Amino acid sequence: MWAKFWTLKLYNRKGGIFLLKLLGAIFIVISCGTVGISLSESLRKRISLIDALYCMLNDFSISIQYTAPTVWQLLDNAYNNKEFSHIRFLKIFHDDFSQDIPFTELWYSSICKDVSLKSAEKEILFGLANSLGKVGCEECVSNLHLAMDRLKLLQTQAIDDYSKKGNLFRWLGILIGIAISIMVV
Repeated sequence: MWAKFWTLKLYNRKGGIFLLKLLGAIFIVISCGTVGISLSESLRKRISLIDALYCMLNDFSISIQYTAPTVWQLLDNAYNNKEFSHIRFLKIFHDDFSQDIPFTELWYSSICKDVSLKSAEKEILFGLANSLGKVGCEECVSNLHLAMDRLKLLQTQAIDDYSKKGNLFRWLGILIGIAISIMVV
């Protein structure tokens, strides 16, 4: 097969090297563009995560007001709710659950182990550890509403970041890929 390829003069040394460089350049542009798109996607996922946290805290507030469940029941209900399936610390909390570990310690360790949460979200959730299950219903609900307000502010900041930086990351990835490709070719 190769002998036929060489004898037909479809491949010459200069053309083959240029073709390899061209394919490499295309691969570099696609790779850099993919990196840019994934960075942009991470900004979008943060918005979704903050929205899910807001909804989870809203569910906690409603449940505490009307049914007064224990904190274990609140978190178990949140864990079983498909809407909150991408909140990783709920899964970590559920997996590490033990009657021997106090709630606040388990809450803190679960949040710390969740790498998808930024420090601002972690700070808000850490603040709730002291109020969930330790204070009266009205005070707990007011603390949840304060946390929800802080999450709304974070969400507007995340939306602004996405609108400003989302396209930037995508185009920057593609342009860096093109620049590297030009240097290779």
